[in-house]
Amino acid sequence: MPVESRRPVVRFARWTALLGLVAVTGCSSPAAQAPEAASPLKVVASPVPSSSPVASPAAAPDQARASVDMPVRALTKRLRPDVLVVGKATLAPDAVKRLVGLSPAGGALAYRSGTVTVGGTQISAIGVDPSTFRSFAAAGTAEATAVWESIARGEAVASHDAAKQLKLVLGKDVALAPSAKGTAAIRRLGALATTGVPGSDLIVDDATADALGLPQATAVLLTAGKDVDMDAATNYRGIRGTMHPEVVNIFTRWGLRWGGDWKYTDPMHFELAALLDSPKG
Repeated sequence: MPVESRRPVVRFARWTALLGLVAVTGCSSPAAQAPEAASPLKVVASPVPSSSPVASPAAAPDQARASVDMPVRALTKRLRPDVLVVGKATLAPDAVKRLVGLSPAGGALAYRSGTVTVGGTQISAIGVDPSTFRSFAAAGTAEATAVWESIARGEAVASHDAAKQLKLVLGKDVALAPSAKGTAAIRRLGALATTGVPGSDLIVDDATADALGLPQATAVLLTAGKDVDMDAATNYRGIRGTMHPEVVNIFTRWGLRWGGDWKYTDPMHFELAALLDSPKG
């Protein structure tokens, strides 16, 4: 679906509320509530569906696959992944609740995220409920029920780029090693699919992610509904972009660095530089 190129329409109060929350979000343990121990966070406005579609998903042959104990729910609508909040440790339950409250009903999702090692290479991985996460996936991938059924049966799904880089073979077993605490696992590569959500080189179900040591609720994906249009088609890496100056101002006042100021620009990217109790200026 082409992205309409126009000046972003932003309801600034919502962004102010979001950044006020980001400033106090961290690990749920009491020791991590102090600013010096809080989990580093980054806020990424992830790409919306654009005129460059993702590669078509592919699933391994049905005859080699086990039945799905918990059927994946039918896709009723797709949600645009506008903002991704990521922490290196589990986000505090109250922070997750407040984040979820910033999106329209049903427009937010918390899930496990982190890294695993495949063939000696560390890649990003997430653990999800396929029935809910599929709504945030790119067009074509969201509708591919076989992909989400593969996750539901305990198989692994890799992005096309990761599979190419690691020379993974569809339908074959993949050895997954935890990057930190956790237990190594072998999972069948049930499908290749690109979600369009950052940090999803490998997708597994929540139980597998737990075994691999991916901490729960380390990522929260939000859709802003009609309140925000980041215009991803004109804010990709390597250009100055068309990010609205007031959006940049709000984010930077709350202690975030803007990717548009980097040497190799990334105008869609905002990264937390300091934890602020109130905005600067």
